[in-house]
Formats: sequence, C-alpha cells, structure tokens
Amino acid sequence: MTITKTGGAYLQVDSVQVDDCGAGCTRLNNDSGSISYAGAWNTSSGRTGSDWKADVKYTTTNNDTATVTFTGTSARVYMPTNSAYGTFTVKLDGVTQPGTFTAHSASGYQARVATYSVTGLTSGSHTLELKKTGGSYFQIDHVDIH
Repeated sequence: MTITKTGGAYLQVDSVQVDDCGAGCTRLNNDSGSISYAGAWNTSSGRTGSDWKADVKYTTTNNDTATVTFTGTSARVYMPTNSAYGTFTVKLDGVTQPGTFTAHSASGYQARVATYSVTGLTSGSHTLELKKTGGSYFQIDHVDIH
C-alpha cells in the first residue's frame, strides 16, 4: 500500500488496520448470531481503539459465558487486554481444556489480541465456551474461524 500526498497543507496518517483473517476465514463479530451469551453481558460501541467494528461485548461477573458455535477446523478468539482484565476457562465441544487463560496485560491496553486459539479440529460443527473466572472485565471482540 502506498499513500501519496497530492495536495493540501498536510497528510496525516494515524493508523492502518489490516484484515488479517485471510483466505477461507470467517470473522464473527461479537454480535454474531453464532455467539450466545449467558449472564450479565453488555455492549460497548463507538470505541475509538482498534477493536473490530469499534465494539466489544463485556461482562464484569464471574461465571458468565460466551459460547461460539462454528463449523471449521480452527478458531481464534480476539479480545482487548489490560492490567485489570480477567481470566477465563475454555470448553471445546463440552470438554474442559487444560489451564486458565488470561486477558491480562501488564503493558497497558491492547486491542484485538488473540487470547485463545485451537487448530487441527476435525472438519465439522464445534462449540467453544469461554467462562469468566477472574479480573474486573472480560471482553469479546471477534472470533476468526477456518
């Protein structure tokens, strides 16, 4: 990509956002019908950061869940991270995945961070359940499916 100034006093570029989903990818925004939420989830829209479509779904309540239903062989979950953001557990097709995952970042706010990914699934329908277990906020930006 080349940006060329062709007139006027200034040319200012604040940022460039690249759609990194790639070929054969389906991007599910947090408001997709393929994502269901249980608990006290809210929407934060009109965000000026680099969140996909300038919005996120969020909860502050432990044990609230977001369940992604998808067809494919892999999924990657993106969310903002920050020092106060929470931890979560994952179930894939009803099976608890080992470990606790985090949206915590000591380096301050970061948008669109891949906080969980799974690859090598058999081609077909899958469910991915994310459950908030700690921290102040737990947010979902988008999920990429291959």
